[in-house]
Amino acid sequence: MSDNIQPIVTVQASRVRELLRPLVVLDAGHGGVDLGVVAFGVKEKDFTLRGVQYIKEYLDALYECTVILTRDCDATVSLAERTRAAVNLNADLFVSFHVNSGRGTGFETYCHPSATPLTKKVRHTIHDYAVSYLAPKGIADLGEKYFNTQVLRDTTTKGIRSIRLGTLFLDNPTDLAVLQDRELFRGLCHAIAEGVAKSLGMYKKGASKSTYEGPKTLYKVQVDSFQFRKGAEELVERLRNAGFSAFIIEDRGGT
Repeated sequence: MSDNIQPIVTVQASRVRELLRPLVVLDAGHGGVDLGVVAFGVKEKDFTLRGVQYIKEYLDALYECTVILTRDCDATVSLAERTRAAVNLNADLFVSFHVNSGRGTGFETYCHPSATPLTKKVRHTIHDYAVSYLAPKGIADLGEKYFNTQVLRDTTTKGIRSIRLGTLFLDNPTDLAVLQDRELFRGLCHAIAEGVAKSLGMYKKGASKSTYEGPKTLYKVQVDSFQFRKGAEELVERLRNAGFSAFIIEDRGGT
């Protein structure tokens, strides 16, 4: 085999192995100079940040996982930067957290139109946990939808499961009251977090893995190896079109 032609067979970024799985990337919409929706003197960017922090605190406290925030303060982060961590770390889930506007009311979730059946199943589980929390409080279920937004597109096309949350309406006084009530908003975010945990089959901290209801083993299948990257890219595209999560891994050491 020529020195400059090597098969694509192993994981390219070895540091990924050191991170506890499942790995979830939480993206607080807007931030910094990007205020998001502004209504009644408050800004969307503040609620999205608080929301992902609540989700992270719940998952970190109760489940075996890694949770990464695309921003943990009031910072300006580009759309490309938001998805880069999820793609580079081969995240198990990317969640884009937003608050709606338009004087509606309710909660809704999105995934990209080309999302796999598994992504839709994950979205449904998270959606169900959230609306089950909100229904007794009179907040409407606006359904599970599709959105061709950049962060969903850039993650989905790379084989990352990704969803967007439309978390109530900032310009609706009833919805805003829930967002501004710290205990109610924390409760909603914890319900979302529980949906994330269940959808990914996370183990609870301290739980016996022999009795835990989640999946005990994750099997990954290597489909093929190629000397040229173009062939690998074509196969990945076919697999994704067939509904599978697929990605390219490289071995630059040669054998």
